[in-house]
Amino acid sequence: MDQLQQALENYKEVMGKYFVYTLDDGRKIILKCGKRNLKHLLGLHKLLDRPHLSKSPPDRVFKSINEGKITFACLKTSKYFNEIEYRIKFFDILPILTNSKYIIDFDPSKLQNCKLQSKFLFFKIEIEANKPIYLYLGIRERSEKPQIYCPETFIVQRRQPDKYCRNQKLVQIKNVRILSQQRVRRLKKVRKYGTKKLLLQKGNNG
Repeated sequence: MDQLQQALENYKEVMGKYFVYTLDDGRKIILKCGKRNLKHLLGLHKLLDRPHLSKSPPDRVFKSINEGKITFACLKTSKYFNEIEYRIKFFDILPILTNSKYIIDFDPSKLQNCKLQSKFLFFKIEIEANKPIYLYLGIRERSEKPQIYCPETFIVQRRQPDKYCRNQKLVQIKNVRILSQQRVRRLKKVRKYGTKKLLLQKGNNG
């Protein structure tokens, strides 16, 4: 399978689901990965010599990848490909990151010139050629729904691999629940109309 298509299939494992994390300090995090986040996670905005990738709306890029119109071979023709090569190589780790045991309560002020807006970072350590590589999934609050987080970035850190976790607060994840979109819609309906009315409505329809 084309490597870019494989990356898409890996992303579909988490896309559209709601991950509800309970931290050991009592806080809760709700994460939803959407179609619009894929472009940035893969780093396609960095391919400046391929404006149909770097400048196109995220939804259009997702559709083109899904339809096979954008392939891994297409990405390799960019002179900036080396900036995203390792993201695609390790993208199969992304679903594993969402099931981490710990999360970094990230404070960007502890790094010089840090542009990340992520509030939390999932991370995993991989070994390549006997050297550690840290993989980070940064999540930030959605501007339109501050109570729900979305992915901001996927980082493959080879030099100074612990850069984003050094001197940061590590928090244990006590529990994670995974809800489908259908399940969330149903829960919203229950809150809005009440369980009894919803059950009556289902009985009348069935």
